[in-house]
Amino acid sequence: MILLLASGISLAFMHALSASRILTATEQRTAAALNLAREALLGYAVTYPDQINPDYGPGYLPCPDRNNDGITDAGSCSLAGRTSIGRFPYKTLELEQLRDGYGETLWYVVADNFRNNPKLEPLNSDVAGNLGVDSINDIAALVIAPGAPTENQNRILGLNTVENYLEGENADFDEWFTAGNSGGTNDRLAFITRRELMQAVEKRVLGEVVRRLHQYQDNYHAFPWLSPYQNPMLSVFQARLDKSVTPARGWQGHIAFHPFAWSTKPSRTSGVNPFTTIIRWSWGNIVNANITASGTVNAGCLAHLDCDDGIFPQVPTLTSAVPVSCIWTDRAAVDCAPLTVMHTTSYLLPAAAGCAEGTLVRTYVLNFPPYTGTFTVHEPTATTYRSRGVMLTGTLPERGEAVRITDLYSGPLSGACEQGTAVVGTGVMSFGAGTTGTLKADGLHYDLDIKAGEMPEWFFKNDWHAHIYIAYAGSETLPGAAVSVCDIATTCLVLDGAGAPERRGRALALIAGPVLEGRTRPGAGLESYFESANAVFDENFVKGPITSSFNDQVRVIATP
Repeated sequence: MILLLASGISLAFMHALSASRILTATEQRTAAALNLAREALLGYAVTYPDQINPDYGPGYLPCPDRNNDGITDAGSCSLAGRTSIGRFPYKTLELEQLRDGYGETLWYVVADNFRNNPKLEPLNSDVAGNLGVDSINDIAALVIAPGAPTENQNRILGLNTVENYLEGENADFDEWFTAGNSGGTNDRLAFITRRELMQAVEKRVLGEVVRRLHQYQDNYHAFPWLSPYQNPMLSVFQARLDKSVTPARGWQGHIAFHPFAWSTKPSRTSGVNPFTTIIRWSWGNIVNANITASGTVNAGCLAHLDCDDGIFPQVPTLTSAVPVSCIWTDRAAVDCAPLTVMHTTSYLLPAAAGCAEGTLVRTYVLNFPPYTGTFTVHEPTATTYRSRGVMLTGTLPERGEAVRITDLYSGPLSGACEQGTAVVGTGVMSFGAGTTGTLKADGLHYDLDIKAGEMPEWFFKNDWHAHIYIAYAGSETLPGAAVSVCDIATTCLVLDGAGAPERRGRALALIAGPVLEGRTRPGAGLESYFESANAVFDENFVKGPITSSFNDQVRVIATP
């Protein structure tokens, strides 16, 4: 009897152990499938502009598969106020069909802000996930293993409905879900939080910035000058050379970019981003223009700037005394506001004028039309940012009063000049149909050009430029030049946490993670985006693990 009882106990124990092993193997297969699906979604989001659509940035996730063919559904995955849920699109993600430990295909839910159709723009670290699991919120996506059918579920006869696979909170089409073994469900879940998704996406964006800056350096033998840090809502993102803006921090700030058409940014109502610049204008060989001239103004000098009319010396170019507002309407097309330029000389008027020797001031008012031509790019130097010249040769756009000249005499009171001043010459040139000639604008401010591929359009459309901060060592006269001025012992940037005891560099890039609790964006100070030493205006920076109080990512661009 004792032997029989012992055998029975042993048999029962072995049966329980076998069942435990089977359950463990089932759970392991489920966990492996969920983890693989989760990693595939992260990979899809990070490589979205490379593998799916170059017009959009990283961070987008595929729509669910609603007809169980393994392919994300075409068109919008919006469900009119209901959560976007369906089967996991394994074929779209180039995977074999994923099944849980019970042989069931996985289900998938994507947050509204991260789905790839319709797309949200801008999409960056400040965009929240609207999904939640139990007490965890701010979730971008989740994958669900349905497990074995419950007594109320019917999975035969093609009943491909949510309630026949998922239970309770997981089957009601709202934004909240529950993990397995709670709330009367046997579903198992894996999810991606906004923080996890954006940590991977930010690394991708930061890598893109570093790659493009090195590409720029290869072409122009230096890194581009920067726009001093300012509240991103107020900044014009135009490069400046003035170190006095932030004297303790040297060359630091935002990436300055060449304006382009904002197809989906409602804040840019003009369609393009205006900029200001010093211009050197010149023109010549104008034919078939409408020209009127009188007095001291010579008609030939209206048609050709670089001429000698016996009064003023040859003037090859007219340079604006103050920056002029312009708009790049295309890569080789510029539209600038009217420009007034004055030239002064001492001049003895003819006796017939009845005036004594005095000062003659010639004023040019230039109101050239927008034009498209060939362009040249001038490399940046230690004292100038990069600039362009645009030249049109041939037919000129029509424009009334493209050039107006006024000569004003100022001298002793005498004769015809008894008032002390007199307009002694005027001239007007208008471009009409068939007017030809050469028109050139040189020295135009020129930052990173999106249309030339110097930075992808999605980078700016998604406001990543507001999350990126670039720092050059204050000792650098031309950042990224062949010869470094940065002395690794004293004058380089210091990056703590990147090696023992610290790492030094000529240039580095930071990207801000999601806004931390208690802070608001956009903001006037660096602390709205960055933490710890990275939020202080000096040349010391820090990198470290992502935590609830620190989520900056930092990468050295160049070392001495």
